[in-house]
Amino acid sequence: EGGEFLSGVLGAVASLLEHRYQHVWVDTLPLISLAVRKACEAQPPIPHLDDLLRPVLLRLLNLHDALSLAPDASTAAGASLALVVDTVGSTMTTLGPQGFLELAPLRAPGGGGGGEILPTRLWLLPVLKMYGGRVEGGENKQPAASSSSSSGTSTIPTSAVRASSLRHFRTEVLEIVKHYDALVTPGEAPETVAGNQARAVVMQLWAILPAYCATPSDLDSALPELTPLLVRAVRDTRYPELMPIVCKALNCIAAHNDPGQGTVLMAKKMLPVLFKLVSDANEANPVLLEATSSVAQVAEAKLVNSLFKKLIHKLLTTTQPVVAEGSTTAAAGQGSAVVMCDLALALVPCLGPEATELLYRSINPLLSLDTDLALQKRSYKVLLALCSHQTSFLLTEDRLPQVLDLVTGSLVTCHVSSRQMRLRCLRVLVGSFSTSDQTALIPRILAEVIVCTKDSNSKAREMAYEVLLGMAKSLGSFKGFVEMVVAGLAAKTPHMRSAAVLCLARLIFEFAGEDPELKGMIPPVLTCVLVLLKEKAREVVKSVVSLIRISVVLCDPQELQPIVPQILDGLMKWSDDTKNRFRAKIRLILKRLCRLYGYEYVTSHLPEQDQKLISYLQKMTQRSQRKRDQSGRSGGGGEDNDMMDDEEDDDDLGDTVESDSDSDDECRAWRRAKQGRAERSGEMVRGEDADGDAIDLLDDSLARHVKMTQRS
Repeated sequence: EGGEFLSGVLGAVASLLEHRYQHVWVDTLPLISLAVRKACEAQPPIPHLDDLLRPVLLRLLNLHDALSLAPDASTAAGASLALVVDTVGSTMTTLGPQGFLELAPLRAPGGGGGGEILPTRLWLLPVLKMYGGRVEGGENKQPAASSSSSSGTSTIPTSAVRASSLRHFRTEVLEIVKHYDALVTPGEAPETVAGNQARAVVMQLWAILPAYCATPSDLDSALPELTPLLVRAVRDTRYPELMPIVCKALNCIAAHNDPGQGTVLMAKKMLPVLFKLVSDANEANPVLLEATSSVAQVAEAKLVNSLFKKLIHKLLTTTQPVVAEGSTTAAAGQGSAVVMCDLALALVPCLGPEATELLYRSINPLLSLDTDLALQKRSYKVLLALCSHQTSFLLTEDRLPQVLDLVTGSLVTCHVSSRQMRLRCLRVLVGSFSTSDQTALIPRILAEVIVCTKDSNSKAREMAYEVLLGMAKSLGSFKGFVEMVVAGLAAKTPHMRSAAVLCLARLIFEFAGEDPELKGMIPPVLTCVLVLLKEKAREVVKSVVSLIRISVVLCDPQELQPIVPQILDGLMKWSDDTKNRFRAKIRLILKRLCRLYGYEYVTSHLPEQDQKLISYLQKMTQRSQRKRDQSGRSGGGGEDNDMMDDEEDDDDLGDTVESDSDSDDECRAWRRAKQGRAERSGEMVRGEDADGDAIDLLDDSLARHVKMTQRS
């Protein structure tokens, strides 16, 4: 019954493609895509489904041809044309490239036109490539015009796509390729217009290959026949654009579970070719390396080991002079060494224990090589891959200390560009700590991790924080780890002290909510940190202010209250500072303290010259509450959000607290803004609140308080 219903829906919806129903195409065309997908998924299968789909698809193609010739193609017809293209593409994704081309052949029926594509079907080639990539694992590219369609452009699983035959690609698509390849200008002769057009068609036809490889129906039987053609294509210097297309197809083939004999035979012929292409290149090609890694994982272990030994021999040959001399005299071979490292990196997932140990020993001296930064960075990448994929070899109880010794021993020679990759290695190593002997190694790397939280590279900073949190979890005692970090407050340099405070802030933020013992440590830790507010180093003060902001939110108010006077005394020393936005951050902390303990309590612990700041904050809070009451908005739930805002306008403090500006330009800007408001006062009349207060010009509701006057 479901099949009969879908058949009726297809026929009814297809009848709406007539021009008189143009006003409903925006709803009809997406419905066609959905009906085709449901019809192909129907169980039991609908009999003679292709006979039902063929007239629908031909109507869509004819409609596209008609809209393309419309004189108003840039307006209404253009929008309809985009919908038609999206519907055809969605149908193509569901049917697969073979199913679609059998219903809508590119060539004339009967082969009367030879290998030439019908002019009205050339537009299908880029659509085939684009929508073929929507199959799970494809490129997921989409046309900009199709964004208005409700049919969707997300990837779909391969199980929902009709399988296609690789033999169909070889016998049908590549036959057309031969026809157009003969039209391409041979040799080094100048390209003609016809030759360029033929070249473009050849590339578009080859671009369909990944869609065939995503859902192949005859992988074992047809792939050995197709492999020689793929080898020639990836080597073809006339079409360098073929290489990434073939590599993507190889990735799709290797992604299938339980590779059969056909896949193994393909890998036997293709892997040496990919090795040579990578080795001969002057620099690493990510597309080639990805394909090499994919094919190596489905190849025989004997073949992989044989190629790997040749690779290691070449790597050692090129790096030995550099390591021995400790200089850049052998720079000519270093580029090749970098490529060899990238190639070894691609093979790491499929290496055996013997090959893994050989690679590990080969990169050991390269980690300390500071004469070639690119080679050092690649070596850290290889070590990271070994730690991630070969855990049974490197992360054992016996070898883990050796690996950690290797990493810590190369700290002095580690270049800044390699720091992020080094931290990623440490993250994997720390995550593997499981015994007390291993966690005892944490103090050896703690100082480095703390310093890296202030690195200039944002990715390195975030990675350092991840290592920090990983060490805290591995140790099992947040209190004990915080005590280790507190020792960094006694460092000699402000940079290290600032980093230690930031680490304390992150640890408290992450774990104080789940660990009552750590939460109880906040007051004593904060007492130690408040001493640093007496420093003149701004980076230290900035870190301390951040820690205070987090502490007053997470700490129990009763436990925090005894040190509130110390907090206020330290903060008010920097309340007049305009750099680094200390004033705004301090005001947020004062707001929070006033909410917790009341305005009178906070005022009583401030000197007389600073008490007017609290009066100002109280006045602004009351004004905001009145505005919320008048507008009917609820005022609850905003305290913590206000507290954790990153920035607030510093000018509000300037109205109450006198401070010298650190920038003459800032003062001039304020004066220009004030002068501009005065000049516009003849055109704008400012009203007053019901309370008689001046209107806040930064308020979102300002528009309803403004009255425009007529020009005289």
